[in-house]
This record gives sequence, C-alpha cells and structure tokens, in this order.
Amino acid sequence: MDALSLDVGDTMRTNCPFCTAQDEKSMVITRNEEGLLYHCYRASCEGSSGFISSTIDYKAVKQQKHKKDYTYNGELYPIDSKFTFLLRNKYRILWRDIEDNQFRQDKEGNYLFMPIFTAEGYENGYCAKRLNGEHHGPKSIIYSNDRYIVHYPYGTHSKNNLSPMVVVEDILSSIRVSKFLPCISLLGCDISTNHIVELQKRTKHLILMLDADTWRMKGEPKPIKYKRKYGLCFHKFDLIQVERDPKDSSETELADLLSNYLDL
Repeated sequence: MDALSLDVGDTMRTNCPFCTAQDEKSMVITRNEEGLLYHCYRASCEGSSGFISSTIDYKAVKQQKHKKDYTYNGELYPIDSKFTFLLRNKYRILWRDIEDNQFRQDKEGNYLFMPIFTAEGYENGYCAKRLNGEHHGPKSIIYSNDRYIVHYPYGTHSKNNLSPMVVVEDILSSIRVSKFLPCISLLGCDISTNHIVELQKRTKHLILMLDADTWRMKGEPKPIKYKRKYGLCFHKFDLIQVERDPKDSSETELADLLSNYLDL
C-alpha cells in the first residue's frame, strides 16, 4: 500500500523520506478529506510533520495564456559552426541531437532557438538562449503564449507513465539526461500546480534533478520544498542533488547520478 491509495480515515506507517535512517518506519500518514497529514516520530528528523494535498481540482486548473503575444515571428536559420562548436564542446550536444531537436538561430547569430515540444511532439513555442558573451541581451527568452509549459525532448514523447521521469530545468539538460531516462524540462526552476497536473499524466515516479544553485539558496532548498508540497501526489518522488548542472556534467557523472534508476 502507498499513501495515494489510502481512503479517508485510513492510516499507514512507512519510511520517512526526510530521514537518513531508512531502515525504520518512523512516519505515520493519515488521510483526511483535504489531503494527507504526516508526522515522523524520530526526534532528529528534519521533516517533522506537515500536510500535503494529494488531491487536485483538475477542473480548476486551466491552460493559462499570457495577456501579451509572446510568439516569435522572425526568420530562423540552420545553426552555424560557432553554435555547433559551443554545443559540442561545452554541453556535449552532438549534431544528431541538434537535428532531432530542430535547433535554429536568428539571422544575427545572437541566439540559439530551441523548439519547445509537447508530449505529443508538437511545437509550442521557442526557448531562445544566448550562448556567448558577445551579445548583451537577456541570457534566455521564452517565446510561447502558454504560461505553464514543459518541454519534452526528442525520444521522450512516446514513453508511458510506468517509467521514472526525470525533471530538469532547461532544454539542454533534458537532452543530456534523456539519453539515460525519460526526461522533461521545466524551462525554469519553479513548479506550480499546473505543472503537477501535467506530470501526473506522464509518470507515477518523479525524479527531481534541479540545477546546483537551487540547493545553495538561503533557507530551505527548493527541491526539498517541492517534495514537501507535492511529494505525495506521486507514488514515488525522489530528489537528486547535483554539484554541477546536468548540461555541464560528463556522461560518466550523469550515469553515476542516475544509476539507481536505470533498471527500473
């Protein structure tokens, strides 16, 4: 039995996801009409107790659009040797990845344009990223009228919800990680209820792998905050703490980080 299968009034005892000692079932979870109450009885536990809403009003969550028009109407071109060199040598993005994910650039060569794909493989806008220091515009720009979108890299579209799904921040990281496991990009580090509704359609086992800086913030790190808030919305919700962003990591480093999930 897992927490999501509890009926109102039911209680279960399980391992605490916040404790270092995973060999004792120190957490008690009780479902009420609004969600799940949890309490860990280990004195040293940082998780302590709290409430996580495991039910989402799907009718209240709607696809929200920006009030302004954020589509990109300019001409786009095949990427030149400068972008190809940067992608290969800095991020280990190969030519096949560039073609599969349909990367383009603007006429001036200031921005790399990466299409944002839906789970079905349709384009839903662009993420424009500045890869060099010669141009002084914004580092990245999202061109899409949907406020809450995620990106599915090439090869992730047809996966079923039984496989673990890794969630990263940016498109380049999602391409790197998708070589090992199904992966999507948040196009940022913020997670909303709208994101959770989309992710629940795609997986029962969520693996959150945000960039290194989210673990160095003052106060509670963002990944832990999201696990507290949304952890019981999935059958399993794991965190991977990284020292370097996924897009900056070597193949060996990524394989080591994901090794516990490769045979699931």
